[in-house]
Amino acid sequence: MKKFLFIITFFSLLAKDPLYAAPAPTSSLYEIRFADKQNSPFSVSNPSAFLSARAISRRSVRGIAILEEDLPVNPDYVLQVSQTGAQIKGRSRWRNSVLVFVSDTSQLITISQLPFVIHSTALNRTQTASDSSKFGREQPYVVASPKNLGQASPINYGAGTAQINQIGGEGLHLQGFRGQGMVVAVLDAGFPGVDTLHVFDSLRLQNRLLGTWDFQGGNTDVFGFNPHGTNTLSCMASCSPGFMVGTAPMASYYLLRTEVAETENPSEEYYWVEGAEYADSAGADVISSSLGYSTFDRGWQS
Repeated sequence: MKKFLFIITFFSLLAKDPLYAAPAPTSSLYEIRFADKQNSPFSVSNPSAFLSARAISRRSVRGIAILEEDLPVNPDYVLQVSQTGAQIKGRSRWRNSVLVFVSDTSQLITISQLPFVIHSTALNRTQTASDSSKFGREQPYVVASPKNLGQASPINYGAGTAQINQIGGEGLHLQGFRGQGMVVAVLDAGFPGVDTLHVFDSLRLQNRLLGTWDFQGGNTDVFGFNPHGTNTLSCMASCSPGFMVGTAPMASYYLLRTEVAETENPSEEYYWVEGAEYADSAGADVISSSLGYSTFDRGWQS
């Protein structure tokens, strides 16, 4: 997907197309794919209608063409799907599709008869809690007392000392490279405390928290849910000398909730795609996403 610099741990996404072909009568979330983008009100000759100025500039500098696949989904197609009674829960311009919730199979049959619909894929049932969170398998990060950490650097990294030393980042910091001017989109499971914790004070006070979106909930509130996103963000954005300083404490950030930690369903891959498209349209330089998908709640989807 586009020429992003990806910082991704254990990530596998949409290796095959369609996502999952097995039928699932009990499913309620479906991806509906469209045949084309004909008669769209959007055009590659007017990218400012669907891409930010920063996104257009980034593509120009890096030689990334704006193509038809970058055009938003045809809004008339979306309208016709919604008129069947299905609820539009998401949309993807790169996959040319919408994510819909259907309450009965008759709606799906009606959608499949629309002339521009080429495929529907069951993604999951209504959300139900899994036995355990996949993040529960991770080793917890132990915050060491700053007094027990090395003080050789003029920057007291506190609990961030081990990681900055591991990747050799201190030399870059001393040369002045601390993320300034860069925009990072973090795709994760939730960001509780980022709006209040002191390690993120400078992020908020300097207006470097550029935006938030919850693709599962359809709103801007990401400051709850699973703390995995807060943990990963702290490795980059924390800036509290003596307590914890991250690797990119002067970068700007978008916080995007694409992961539903309590369940494991293919719909979360769709949310991830939406998050990547959001990052592209906003002009992000980097996507940070410590997520992976291989085993799902419904075994046939794994």
